[in-house]
Amino acid sequence: MGLYQTVWNYLSNNTFVAIIVYTLLFILISYFCMFRGRIHEAQAAREQQEEILRNAAAPQNAQPSKPKPKISIAGTDILFDFELKLTEIGEDIIKLCQRAGDVFLLFNVSTSGEEKKIAEQISQRVGDIVESHRILFCTTYDGHKALVRHLESSLHIDSNPKIIHELAIYLRQVIYMGAKQSLENIKKMPH
Repeated sequence: MGLYQTVWNYLSNNTFVAIIVYTLLFILISYFCMFRGRIHEAQAAREQQEEILRNAAAPQNAQPSKPKPKISIAGTDILFDFELKLTEIGEDIIKLCQRAGDVFLLFNVSTSGEEKKIAEQISQRVGDIVESHRILFCTTYDGHKALVRHLESSLHIDSNPKIIHELAIYLRQVIYMGAKQSLENIKKMPH
């Protein structure tokens, strides 16, 4: 006979001992269930406290902000006149584009004097709109294309049809705007 069979036979013959054993088993099982419930309650309380701390650390109603689209403008012919002065239309174009996204201005220059003159004009007229690190200069045609591609602009406005044609492959939207075209051409941009 096995051990279990022997214990079973002994408990069936002695009712008093069986009652005591069953009572002890009941107490042990109840205690175990109660103890297990308390562990569960303690874990739930700890999780609740952690959630409260996480919510307190996070700003109220914080939603992940969607990055603004990048808009690049090749500015020398579009924004400036022949004396390298920012025109009113150029200023309006920059303000309109700023409402739709982050504006980057690209300029082809041949001397550092031109670069300084353009930077001064931008900072005086629209310095509060376009930050200085978003004013980019290049000296070559290939440099111009490389800057625009590196920015990965959502929209690029340029007065050079060859650049527009070559960048159309890489950018979502390009707009050709000759030096004498009106502001109406860029009002088509996505908002």
